[in-house]
Amino acid sequence: GARLFDAVRALAAVGDTVWVGARSGLGMTWSGSDRVVIPPGVAAVPELRDEVVALARNAQILVTALRDRIVWRALDPPAAWTVERRLPELGELTAVTADAEGLWVGGTRGFAHYHPETRAFLVFNSPGDVPGAVRDLAVDDRYLWVATAGGVVRFEKRSVR
Repeated sequence: GARLFDAVRALAAVGDTVWVGARSGLGMTWSGSDRVVIPPGVAAVPELRDEVVALARNAQILVTALRDRIVWRALDPPAAWTVERRLPELGELTAVTADAEGLWVGGTRGFAHYHPETRAFLVFNSPGDVPGAVRDLAVDDRYLWVATAGGVVRFEKRSVR
């Protein structure tokens, strides 16, 4: 596969494979390798050549956040990539994290909860629901933490799903 030569923006480990997000798209490397390659399944999805801003995974899926949408695939067994619609309501995407209930996607205009089975986004806006552009997200069993330009906000997950 082709090499990625630009700055790495995000990593996600899946077994002995590490997915690598960069300005030029998504690639992968593995234990013992000294290069990043673009596997055929990634090369077949034009959107995965766009700038990657964040990567995340849970036990079921791997998700790539591009500047305007997410692209994801099931991990076990590996499936084809699903390209979601553009997300103008979130602005430019900045962060993504995953838990057993789905994905959390952050952007300059807020954040959303996404469940792969329904393919629906539940959106929370900035200003209003959060005090500024989302910079990062963290999730545990009970809480979603949202780092924003205006401070950190903690939500009980059940209130934002």
